[in-house]
Amino acid sequence: MFNRIIINNILGINNKVELNFIAGPKKKEKKETVIEIEPNINVNKVIGIIGPNASGKSSIIHSLLELRIFLAQYQIVETAKEKKDEKMLKYMSNRFLPERNLENLNEDSEITLEMYIPNGEIPGYYTYSLIYNNDRLNEKLFYRKKYKSKKQQLIEDFNTDTKRSDIGYKCFYKDSIIKDYETVGKQLVNKFNETIKYYNTFYQYYLGDSIYQIGVNDVDYINMQETIEFIKKNEDVIVKLLKIVDPKITGVSFENDEDGDEIIKFRTNKNVKLNIWDISTGTRRILQLVITIIKTIKNNGVMLCDEIETALHKELVQLIIQLYLKNSNYSQLIFTTHDPEILDKSEMRNEQKYYLNNSNEKVQIKKISEINSRSDYSFSKNYYTDKRFMPQPNKEEINKFCNYIMEKKINYEKCDKKEN
Repeated sequence: MFNRIIINNILGINNKVELNFIAGPKKKEKKETVIEIEPNINVNKVIGIIGPNASGKSSIIHSLLELRIFLAQYQIVETAKEKKDEKMLKYMSNRFLPERNLENLNEDSEITLEMYIPNGEIPGYYTYSLIYNNDRLNEKLFYRKKYKSKKQQLIEDFNTDTKRSDIGYKCFYKDSIIKDYETVGKQLVNKFNETIKYYNTFYQYYLGDSIYQIGVNDVDYINMQETIEFIKKNEDVIVKLLKIVDPKITGVSFENDEDGDEIIKFRTNKNVKLNIWDISTGTRRILQLVITIIKTIKNNGVMLCDEIETALHKELVQLIIQLYLKNSNYSQLIFTTHDPEILDKSEMRNEQKYYLNNSNEKVQIKKISEINSRSDYSFSKNYYTDKRFMPQPNKEEINKFCNYIMEKKINYEKCDKKEN
């Protein structure tokens, strides 16, 4: 679980923003919205982020995904070499670090994550820090056993002029490193074997089956093999889900297509069989999300979801949120949205709802509880009228633009290239 996230000067965020997910004391109402990670220490299970376009919402989600690519660079490159995937190799030759904000290339970029990791060889509290510019990179990893421990154990402090993760390198090539150390002496091997437990706990949690990111561009992405395997093992779950989303679907079956590949068929109440691309975009979206969510919850993981309402009715978004609120695992949902009603209907506390804006060329983020302390404060009713919020665009801007288009003579003719 994420306890705190700091992002500075990355993608669309040009300054330092901080999100703190440590919750206040448990209350009688909405007590299922937090999980106790140790006595009197609670973490928010669900976090919603809202704000106008270009406010930095997607940058928060994508920064965390880009960090996964940075940590997994050796694994990705070696897999691409084995598969002779030239496209991926070309992509990875230019892209390791999360992209820096282009307006502030003279300043450092930073991602700092405080996490409670309940799984792995050494569970506990990990703080990962990555600070970099165009010339230098500093990667740090700290560990503490208890949340309130004042003393932290420094596991990693790596400085380099290359765009690589030392943690990723050590975790991926650990067997080769141990062989090299064996030529030096047993003491060095023993020391490495102790520290690699911390590296592996963090690395496996962040890159394994614990953290997923689903965004707007993934609406039509389906991992067919994973979907088929899940449905075969949990057909009753999927049928119940599909009946909620699309009542005409009554069951599923599996067949082979013309190429001999196994495919899913969705059976309707009129006994018509539909391919996965014949069902609605929203049905595919919720199917993909629920399969991923169940896996994430099982692994005490985190789901990062950009624009959660994409292709979904508001009530289906509530279904997703409720899956996290009703489970007692150390799992977490962090999502962005443009719809204030989704936040109000979600049974979330106002301290779990964040408002993000980009005014005066600086990204600012506040909890709704900081804007109004009343627990019954209706965010959706005030979002379009309270001057503290900046929903985009406003009615006046829309009218001005439409009038401008109506008055302007738009040239639709193609530009012909001038010949020399």
